[in-house]
Amino acid sequence: MAAGFEVLAPDLPGHGHTRGPANVDLSLPGMAGAIAQWLQVLGVRPQLLVGHSAGAAIAARWWLDHVPDAGTLPLVALNAALRPLGGIGRMFSPVARLLAFNPLVPAVFSWHAAQPMVLRRLLAGTGSVIDAEGERLYAALVADSRHTAGALRMMASWELEPLQPLLPRLGAQLHLIAGGADRTLPASESESVHRQVRGSSLTVLPGLGHLAHEEDAAAVWAAMRAALGADLGAVQG
Repeated sequence: MAAGFEVLAPDLPGHGHTRGPANVDLSLPGMAGAIAQWLQVLGVRPQLLVGHSAGAAIAARWWLDHVPDAGTLPLVALNAALRPLGGIGRMFSPVARLLAFNPLVPAVFSWHAAQPMVLRRLLAGTGSVIDAEGERLYAALVADSRHTAGALRMMASWELEPLQPLLPRLGAQLHLIAGGADRTLPASESESVHRQVRGSSLTVLPGLGHLAHEEDAAAVWAAMRAALGADLGAVQG
């Protein structure tokens, strides 16, 4: 994308290598608000949003809360986590809350997850095939207990129910792309959102998992170009 766009790819608050106050709000509205403040400081008004997994929900929340004329702003949602988890997922946030505020848990999790065999099992669970360089980068990320703490705190605050009645407002600006082999968020999740949001588009990429953009960036970019059509030229122009 950088060949034709100015691309801004932020760490989420408390994630990656971004540090901040321990009490930073890692709820969905809180992170969307932090992104809004960041863009305001930069003096940037995005013309295209691309969000992966939980990032798609944060992008949608920002779209809905902070852009008065968002009806002209396309949102590409890749393997999007836009719907509340069912079944065991209903227990996920309460358990995460218990874990997130135990100072020992992030360090223990990071040590365990960084073990080569454990990391490979975690990555295999996404349905994606990641090369050796990708494994090395994920190992460095999960070994950072501060990143793990941020991820746990986000999961502890993660509530998608309030987003559900607002999703139809995205309309034709929502472009869903799903990996057909995604084991983390099956393509059926994106299919359900597509049925809910009238005018949205949906593309399923056979054989690609949750980390589709890392497995085959060219295929994901081709799907984005096809979904956006003339809108992509308008953004580049």
